[in-house]
Amino acid sequence: MTTESKIIEAAKKVFLRKGYSGARMQDIADEVGMNKALLHYYFRNKESLFRMIFLESFKTMTPVMNNMISENSPVVDKIKTFISIYSEMLQNNPYLPLFLINELAQDPERITSALLQNGEGLPDFGLFMDKIHEASERGEINKVDPMSIIINIISLCVYPYVAKPMMTLLFKKDEFEYNAFLSQRKAEITNLILKIIEIQ
Repeated sequence: MTTESKIIEAAKKVFLRKGYSGARMQDIADEVGMNKALLHYYFRNKESLFRMIFLESFKTMTPVMNNMISENSPVVDKIKTFISIYSEMLQNNPYLPLFLINELAQDPERITSALLQNGEGLPDFGLFMDKIHEASERGEINKVDPMSIIINIISLCVYPYVAKPMMTLLFKKDEFEYNAFLSQRKAEITNLILKIIEIQ
């Protein structure tokens, strides 16, 4: 691994343990085993380091997502795959949802421009909505609002990560128990969405 790769992996571990707001550059330097001055040589601040991790997660997800959307497969299979891909990204990067929400609240243009500048682009949700609409018109699935279906999936996947501190307190779950719950969510979300779209 390059030094930069080691820093990114160390930062992911620190962000996972402490969250974005709780993490410090010194924590990341300690995790990777270097002094903070050298860390700042590679990454100016915590924000630039996190933004790289954030964009890398989209860079990995976008091509897979767009291949799934464009390929010739039943829309029900596309939706199952979408839930699987999105859930897996969140499991690998559980700190991203809260960071994204905070960034969008503080400076939406900064985060949207970063995504648009990403070489891999964004998932083609316009085409995905068209595919859902066409399947609906052909009678393959129930009459549904494609945008609502996609937003429902994203919301159901994201909320348990954003609300994790409150949920662990309310339901008296430790880290291990809550992570086990998150691992089961993919099947739960898939079943919920299929009940909405599948013709009985």
